[in-house]
Amino acid sequence: RLGRPGLESPKQEDLPMSTLDKATVLRLMDAVWNERKLEILDEVVAADYVRHDPAFTGEVRGPEGFKQYVMAMCTPFPDARISIEDVIAEGELMAMRWTFTGKQSGDFVGIPASGKELTLTGISIIRTRDGKIVEGWDGYDALGILRQLGAAA
Repeated sequence: RLGRPGLESPKQEDLPMSTLDKATVLRLMDAVWNERKLEILDEVVAADYVRHDPAFTGEVRGPEGFKQYVMAMCTPFPDARISIEDVIAEGELMAMRWTFTGKQSGDFVGIPASGKELTLTGISIIRTRDGKIVEGWDGYDALGILRQLGAAA
């Protein structure tokens, strides 16, 4: 469920793909992250999309890279949910404050399944062009992930 009232989980047929306004991006994030409807990314992520994340060592490019990233986060946390807490949009840029939660039941970046709950908050900025997501920047507490999963003091 999204963090803001009135932003229920969408049906795929209700997702307008021609424009990426704030409400549409919120519904897209919910459908992709919470319902794992990764096929939506083929329609809304540009072929030249790039994700910038100083804590994630892999390169994320295009819709396939975005799908792989979502699965890299959700496979070890099969009950993972993302809640969008706030959104600010201006022109082609949108900033989102979010919370990711899930119980680790699989290996995650070399950390064996711990059975521990993870609560991760962060901020993402996305840039859109011609109705597609073309670039993204993420910021979150990577050390906090390690501490919550018992891999760091």
